[in-house]
Amino acid sequence: MSYGYAHKLEGHNDTIAGLHIYYETFRTCLISCSLDGLIIHWDLNERKIIYKAQLPKITNQDFCIFHILDEVLYVGYSEGFLGSFALESMANINIFKGHTDQITSLSIYNSCILSASQDCSVRKWESKTGLCEVVYQFSDPISDILIKNTQLFVASWDRSVKIIDLEEGIIITEFLAADKPIRCICVDGNTIFVGGCGLVVISWELPSLKNLEYKGMKSWALGIKAVGSLLFGFSDDKMISVWDKVTGKLLEQFSGHLDGITCMELTEEFIYSGSFDQSILVWDIDEMKVRISERALMTREDIESRKIETFFRALNTKKKGKKNKKGKKSKKK
Repeated sequence: MSYGYAHKLEGHNDTIAGLHIYYETFRTCLISCSLDGLIIHWDLNERKIIYKAQLPKITNQDFCIFHILDEVLYVGYSEGFLGSFALESMANINIFKGHTDQITSLSIYNSCILSASQDCSVRKWESKTGLCEVVYQFSDPISDILIKNTQLFVASWDRSVKIIDLEEGIIITEFLAADKPIRCICVDGNTIFVGGCGLVVISWELPSLKNLEYKGMKSWALGIKAVGSLLFGFSDDKMISVWDKVTGKLLEQFSGHLDGITCMELTEEFIYSGSFDQSILVWDIDEMKVRISERALMTREDIESRKIETFFRALNTKKKGKKNKKGKKSKKK
């Protein structure tokens, strides 16, 4: 377990529910959103706040999830409303009404936004008009959705993953993906990763459905990110777990948050993690890789040490056995 974060960004007074990286000419910026509706823009180069904004209250429902695209902030609410706001002015653009329970996940497809809910449905909205174009109704609450190309990946509490062709509007693949309810999903090439209440992340290769387990978490998985040869998982156990994506081997776990990790964003150099503890930790990816290498080296040295120890133990046992045998012979005479 490693306490490997580079520094901390503080300024929120509630759970961090969303992070978004964007780039300006001379700096890298981060937008963070917390459940009290506070939006903070950060200059990551200077590690300082550019400005703060407070979301206006358009309903008595609580904020629960955020998504940002093209200067528009989309907000999901606790009882089913979905709102869109201009990122700079915080002016309300649209209110999307149709869901009857908490919004759990948001994703963008062309000019449409898709929302998943605990009301067991996924809705496709025209972002400019706020009109609902399509409703995909299921039998269990939807925990997470993700869009890749023209396909919608849907994970739900019934432990299944469904893949929908958004052009045709039909389910093209459906399979049981976990032993317990799924909380999060990630897609990398032809591989789907799911995590949730089962304390493991499972990968499924399409179309063969060959699977592999990634173990080591001590609580629910709340998010997964695949980056190159590595798989990152963040969970309610306060840690970031890192696995070898191909073998499933746990490479290292990084600790620093005081509560469960709720969201994560990556740049080429850093990982940014938000938490229930109201803070954002900044992790140096190169430093994380060094710690992973050090752990691998220590593991190899430990294995070699055990081999040597076992060899000498066996050698000593053999010598003692020979002495006992001679002793028996002399006694017989």
